[in-house]
Amino acid sequence: MRITFDRAANLATLLFCVATIALLARQSSESTAAAIYDSSSLRPGEVSSELKALLPSQADRSLVVALAPSCELCTESLPFYRELARELDEQGDQVPLIAALDSPESLALERDRLGEQDVGFDHLVAADFRQLRLLGTPTVLLVGPDGEVLDLWIGRLDERDQKEVLKAVRG
Repeated sequence: MRITFDRAANLATLLFCVATIALLARQSSESTAAAIYDSSSLRPGEVSSELKALLPSQADRSLVVALAPSCELCTESLPFYRELARELDEQGDQVPLIAALDSPESLALERDRLGEQDVGFDHLVAADFRQLRLLGTPTVLLVGPDGEVLDLWIGRLDERDQKEVLKAVRG
């Protein structure tokens, strides 16, 4: 009888540990736009010639969204990007919405997927995320015409951060 109780207690402890790890992993993957920078990452106020090269020449400001096909948070964020594209269309496209993808191969894959999801980016471009010094995907950058990062949001955005992005593009 004692051995059965010990086994049950060990099993309960093991299940508790597994559940705790799973919960922590989920919370970590759902972390939103906490701006955590390392010494080499792109920050607001910096000018990036690599970023400027992605921008349409006539825009005063552009919104660049860094995406990758394998990024689960990018996929979860598609409804917000769809809303963002519609909001910008209603403004008369004063702020171009650009999807920056991590490779030319990703560009082809995402063009089809974004079309199927009815997410209307104005431009899709391939970009080297290391050269851009991005920490990861998704990353949303509000960029001035000279390549200056006016603001940025990292990760899947919660409702508060989504409202902040919408407010920023409204001017």
